Amino acid sequence: MTTKLLLLDESLLVQRVVELAYRDKGVDVQIAENADEALEMAENAAPDIVVASLDMEHSDGLDFCRRLREKPDSSQVPLLVLTSTRTSVSDEEIQEVGAIANIEKPFKPVVFTDEVERIIGPGHIASKPEPEAQAVSDSPEIRTEESPSSSGDAIEESEETPAAPAAEKTPEEMETAPAETESAESPGEEDEQPSSSRAPLALDSETLAPVIEKHLEEAVEKIAPTLLRHIEDAVVKQLPYIVEKIVIREIEKIKRGE
Repeated sequence: MTTKLLLLDESLLVQRVVELAYRDKGVDVQIAENADEALEMAENAAPDIVVASLDMEHSDGLDFCRRLREKPDSSQVPLLVLTSTRTSVSDEEIQEVGAIANIEKPFKPVVFTDEVERIIGPGHIASKPEPEAQAVSDSPEIRTEESPSSSGDAIEESEETPAAPAAEKTPEEMETAPAETESAESPGEEDEQPSSSRAPLALDSETLAPVIEKHLEEAVEKIAPTLLRHIEDAVVKQLPYIVEKIVIREIEKIKRGE
């Protein structure tokens, strides 16, 4: 079942951060830019969690939370509020509307997703299977039990077929036996001495350099697409947070008249 998250925030950067945070995670992110729109969306499709910003310029986030609690269908929905250094709402007012938690902007996507999962409980957000777990589940079952038929045959054969008695040796054979044993146990000259015909391995830099360069080129060609994809994902996740922080810093400078 898809988890529904309703977000009320005027900032396009915050909206983008939340959308990217739940990309490919089975979460339906519904975005509203004002309180009336958010209340209408909450009535049409009951969300599993509501996230409301309290520092908006064109809408009163705290009033939205009060109106949300007045409706019977949404009076018990989990509520997470977003604040910032510009927010003039007190902690008592936040507790009054029944907000479970408060996150201050700007925030990192992982902080937001962890807090949402803590509120709605584990199991609501889909996660990708770990490669190790997948490998274990796909591996064939290892059977350690012995075959009954083969073990039974071995037992019957050992019971029915007695061991043959050792043949008696003549005095002449007994005298020559120690010499034969020593000759069999003593290693041969070929085993003791290394082969002199084997050519020594060349380890000079001129010989190794082309080989190493070839293997490095092959390795780079194999890992380059995956490495670039990971770099792109990391940049996409961090860019909204960085831009949001820069914008807030510039706004503070404007307010101070710098």
